[in-house]
Amino acid sequence: MRRSSLVALLLSLALLPSCPAAAQAPDTKSDLGANAAMKYWQAFALLPTLDGDQAKLLQNWKEVPLHDESSALKLIDASRMSRVYLHRGAKLQRCDWSLDDEDGPGLFMSHCPRSLNLARLALLHARHEFEQGRWKEGWEDVTDVLKLGRHVGIDPPLVVKWLAYRIETSAIEAAAPYLPALKPILTEAASAVLDTLPAGPTLQEMVLEEKRTGLVWTIQELKKAEQRKEGSWQVVWRNLVDPPLAGRPEPRLGLDTIRQDVRASRQEA
Repeated sequence: MRRSSLVALLLSLALLPSCPAAAQAPDTKSDLGANAAMKYWQAFALLPTLDGDQAKLLQNWKEVPLHDESSALKLIDASRMSRVYLHRGAKLQRCDWSLDDEDGPGLFMSHCPRSLNLARLALLHARHEFEQGRWKEGWEDVTDVLKLGRHVGIDPPLVVKWLAYRIETSAIEAAAPYLPALKPILTEAASAVLDTLPAGPTLQEMVLEEKRTGLVWTIQELKKAEQRKEGSWQVVWRNLVDPPLAGRPEPRLGLDTIRQDVRASRQEA
């Protein structure tokens, strides 16, 4: 193509009116980009794959040594990009995990164990920053983990709220030993950070949601099964009480990981 023809083509394209689809694209992108869960899922995808020793190390993030060439520092380096997306998600107010509550008691909440690992990695990094006297960087890790905890607890299921409390408690535990040194450099009181965090569901809302997606959902499903075939409610009930896990990509609800963490927290206490 000759240069004159190329110039004419470019001028023609520049003068064309914008199509409606192109005009709507920025709004759509902006709406998706304003959801913190989208950033967190990218952080989850970038989490390092942990072997058995690394999993134990992460579970003991409060005590593991942070000297040069330690396994903890290598894990901190491996999780750098996941922390980048944690900070990006924490800057956003709205968080929608898009849970499919029509699944009732079988609801998958695979973001829960991933959020716990992400929080622990960030707090391990916070410890290292505090030990090096980089107070601002360590404090950013702590406050963003607090925000992650609130974002995790934005949905009503009680098990989600428990995990959110666990994440927030870990963030407080990470900062507590360093608060005397942090106080002179903080632009606002540490307690003020908590006031800016997004509010989660009330206890009443959580109980009502448990009733709706648990008891009410179960009764409806048992009735539907019995209408299709007499006696088939027993199959539905067995699957609820002892669900088959074969073929599932990960443990149901991520509860295996959460149960392990409950046992570990009891041992710590």
